[in-house]
This record gives sequence, structure tokens and C-alpha cells, in this order.
Amino acid sequence: SRIMPANEMPPQYLSFGNLLSDPIGAPAVQALAPVAAFPVDPATGNHAPFPGFEAAFAGGATLGQSLKIFPQYSSLKRLYESVGTSTYNSLQITANKRFSNGLNFLISYTWSKTLTDAGSEFSEFSGFDQNSFNAHNQKAVSLNDYPSNLVISYAYELPFGRGKHFVNQGGPVGKVVGGWRISGIQQYQSGAPQEIYEGNTLGNLEGNNDNGDGDSRPNYNGGPIINPAIHSGHFDPNKTPMLNASAFSLSAPFTFGNGQQIYSNARRLPYLDEDISLSKRTYIGEHVNIEFRADFLNLFNRTVFGLGTGGDMY
Repeated sequence: SRIMPANEMPPQYLSFGNLLSDPIGAPAVQALAPVAAFPVDPATGNHAPFPGFEAAFAGGATLGQSLKIFPQYSSLKRLYESVGTSTYNSLQITANKRFSNGLNFLISYTWSKTLTDAGSEFSEFSGFDQNSFNAHNQKAVSLNDYPSNLVISYAYELPFGRGKHFVNQGGPVGKVVGGWRISGIQQYQSGAPQEIYEGNTLGNLEGNNDNGDGDSRPNYNGGPIINPAIHSGHFDPNKTPMLNASAFSLSAPFTFGNGQQIYSNARRLPYLDEDISLSKRTYIGEHVNIEFRADFLNLFNRTVFGLGTGGDMY
């Protein structure tokens, strides 16, 4: 368990189903054991969590509101929750060549996995809670889980011109063919894991309700989640959906879907980027030089799709 980040109803009361949206004064609601244990409000003669409950909430004085942990508030959220568990494991490999013969490079590869029961985009650690009373149910890969990340950075002085292996001469010829340099940074990163949610089926009684509908999870029926065309390299976002909708079905009202919080096997498209620079430095005398530089960002014009992570981005 953990400190409640929102004003939620204990999930055992979800079994009351559609009665949760009925007014507290309804006879069927008054007959329920938890309601019968409430004191009687002298103003109405009904059992209620506190005197004046029906007057304070008017049409919102429902069974579900009365069973919240703080029934006197319609919404309550703890932004800076301080309880959560995360684990990060990785294999990190680095190859480094210090500058010699005009070449230096740094290659870094990380293979990792991040698990957490407190995933979020901002300071609110449980931004995607469906059931905050069960922290184990929240455990999944992090929104920031990128299993593979390869970064290559390099600089190479072409072997032409004075002092180099080819055309080793000074004068005008040396100045024209010498001083050329290629450098770049290239990154290849796995896609981020996908959050899959449905319209609110919990009556705004569970989860961080002011995150929109993103707290309700559908049922996962099995089968592939991602369109196979993505892995084959033939995916066209203008023609084909990324997700296989038939792998999911809507959960019944006032029940938790069996789906995960975040799906590690339903990732967005990977991030691929090549930034290359071509430069030429020409020395004019001993203390003056002129540099020409051309930068090619995203050299191969790769499409970078937005994340669409939801949460407080609504």
C-alpha cells in the first residue's frame, strides 16, 4: 500500500455497481450496510457520511461520493507523493578512440530495463493509477523504458593536404584539398512503451481522476498488440493503424480491466537520427584561419513521431 494520491473510493465497493451513481437517499442505498453505519443527518433523516452531505453536494450526493476516503471533497490529489519503487538494470558498453591519425570516436550502447509502480511524466509519481490501493497492480515498465540505445559520435580529418598521407604539400593545392573534417552524432533508440486506456468505466471513483479517462484499462484478450507491418518495415501511418484493436475489449462498468498499465510489447516507433557536419579550415598565416561548415541535421529525413503520452498532457 501507499499514501493515497487522490480522493478515491476503496475498490471493494465497486461491487455495488450502478448503485454507486444513485443518490444517497435512495431506499436501496440506505439499506446497504456501509451506509447504514453512517450517522443520521438530522436535516434529511438519511444516513450520510456527515451532516449536511446532501446539501453540500446536491445532485452529486451519490453513494460513490459518500464512500470516498474523504467524502467531504469532490476531488483531492496529492501531487508530490513520496512513496514508490523503481528498479533499473542495464548492460553498458563503451568504445572510445582518442584522437590519432585524424580520427576519434565514442560509441556507447545501453541495454536496459526500468520497472516502476509509480510511473508518471511529471512530479506526481502515480499519474496513471487505476487502483492506488494496490501498488503491485501498478508495476510495469516505465514510460522512460528504452531497452536499446546506441549513440555514435565521431570526428575524422580527411587525410589530404600538408602533413597528411595524401597530397602532402603546401601552397595553393594544399590549402584547397587540406583541412577537411567530417563529424557527426548518430542515435538509434528503441521506441517508448505504450499506454493503452479506455473511456472512464469507474465513475470517477478510482485513479487520479483529473488525468482524464486515462486511468481505466481495457481487458487484454491476447494476441499481437502491434501491427506486424511495423516490424517488417512496411508500416504506413497514413493507411494502417499502429495498434491491433481486436486484442482488447472494454471492461464492464465499475470493474478493473485486466490490462497492464504500460505495455513493453506495444512500443511506439523507434527514434533514429543522424546529424552530420562537413567543415573545412583554411589557415591564412599563423594566426588567422577561415572555417567553412555545413551541418546536415536528420540527414536521411527520418520521420520522428510525437509521443502522445497522455497524462497531464491532455
